[in-house]
Amino acid sequence: MKIHAGDIVTCIDNVQGLTLWKNYKVIKTSGRFICVYNDDRQEYYYYEYRFTLIKKEDNQTMFMIGQNVVCVDTAGWRYLTKGKVYKVLATYNNVSLIGVENDLREARLFQASLFRATPMEMPRPKENDPVHRPSHYTQGGVECIDAIESAVQGLPPVMAFLVGQVIKYLWRFYFKGKPLEDLEKAKYYLERLISKVKEEKK
Repeated sequence: MKIHAGDIVTCIDNVQGLTLWKNYKVIKTSGRFICVYNDDRQEYYYYEYRFTLIKKEDNQTMFMIGQNVVCVDTAGWRYLTKGKVYKVLATYNNVSLIGVENDLREARLFQASLFRATPMEMPRPKENDPVHRPSHYTQGGVECIDAIESAVQGLPPVMAFLVGQVIKYLWRFYFKGKPLEDLEKAKYYLERLISKVKEEKK
């Protein structure tokens, strides 16, 4: 890892005077040491290995936790193998850093630019099927119908229907275009559900 004056680096170790995962600009270098302004705005030398270099292209590399990535450049890091597939364990600094298990099975942070998504992991835009997968029911990677099926397990039929209606209207209210109308519908079915529960408790 070649670090030069003017480079932006991220602190990846607990170091007195610095903040973990914070970016710092390199003022100058000397052998295995780099000089940055610490959190007290004082010039101070630190071991290079306590930092990772942030490359300009890192911000264009977007990965998600759990995604498989292939190493395309080791940048001098030990226990990384070029061409080997690793799983993303964590992301930091707007995904300019990713955590993977190195070849010693140790979780370590590396520049995201050292990796590329494997072909089968390349992100694909989600299709908006207005009948089977309408976009206002698929936020957050969980479909509304799946959430409803889980939520109503074991409920009496009428209660299950009312709960499903409440969840449906709350799920979509911000995305369907009529937020107040959907919230009023959710309120209507929730009040019916409350009445039903009160009746059963009498």
